[in-house]
Amino acid sequence: MIPPDQFQVDEFRWIQQGHGGLILSGHSDRGPLRHVGVYLVLADYAGQDPLGRDDDEVRHDMVRLILATIGKEDLLLGLNVLSRVWNREEERSQVRDVLRQNLSDKSRRLLDNALRPGKEQRILVVRQGILEGFRTVLRYGRDVPTQRSPEAAALMLTHSVLSRTNRTNSTEQFGGLPADVSVPMCINQYFYGPDDDVSRFDRVLRLWRDFGPSQESILGGRTPGDLLREATGLEIEDLIVMGFAIWAHHENWRLGQPQYLDVTLHPAMDIERWTTFLKLVADTSEGFSRQLKDLT
Repeated sequence: MIPPDQFQVDEFRWIQQGHGGLILSGHSDRGPLRHVGVYLVLADYAGQDPLGRDDDEVRHDMVRLILATIGKEDLLLGLNVLSRVWNREEERSQVRDVLRQNLSDKSRRLLDNALRPGKEQRILVVRQGILEGFRTVLRYGRDVPTQRSPEAAALMLTHSVLSRTNRTNSTEQFGGLPADVSVPMCINQYFYGPDDDVSRFDRVLRLWRDFGPSQESILGGRTPGDLLREATGLEIEDLIVMGFAIWAHHENWRLGQPQYLDVTLHPAMDIERWTTFLKLVADTSEGFSRQLKDLT
């Protein structure tokens, strides 16, 4: 853990007032944390509610408004944009500009003030908010006419769902910090950290092909690869290659390009294997909605 004296006092004061939480935004080989900051929430630029309602009521109203004015599929695409650009500075700035264009003059000034240089570090978009946004849209999204920018609405949705997250109500300390701040920082360390993506594919292949055969004695003389082939008709190499194709599309995508991956993937692709693969790893938005509702 980073010693508490290395953090801005104002950042903890802001959290204790209930306006947001610390978020982990990176790590390096030199230590568990590169830097932390306070994430942006709806109250930063929506201002005080004129009716005197608390943050929870305002947050719920904003979520309901977004779901009522942005079609479910468009909102999912907007969140998908955020999932691709959250750690790309130039494209993240473009998304911020889209948000600014969709705000009133007063809210625009508040947003610029919250993100201006010299203040405690504020983070425009974080992965927890994106994931919670996906969950909210898949559970409650509707097929309605889209009335504003899906990207701006998606960003406002992430700020809304995070507005009451990571409050420091406990007096318990961990590593010299409030426990409900330090524990999420530890949990999210690698969620926000970089990794050697190619090594992931290598690890999976070696796990199945090099280590897998050692399990024959407990698998009735068969290897994990044999069981996978019997269950799916695919080899582990098939899964890796097609997974790599999806990963490459995600990594090389830039703002303005089509979001959807060509269903045929490649002219030389075995369509039967590709279809089998998609049945294993993908679903429609309706399918994901059913799964989420079944789990809650």
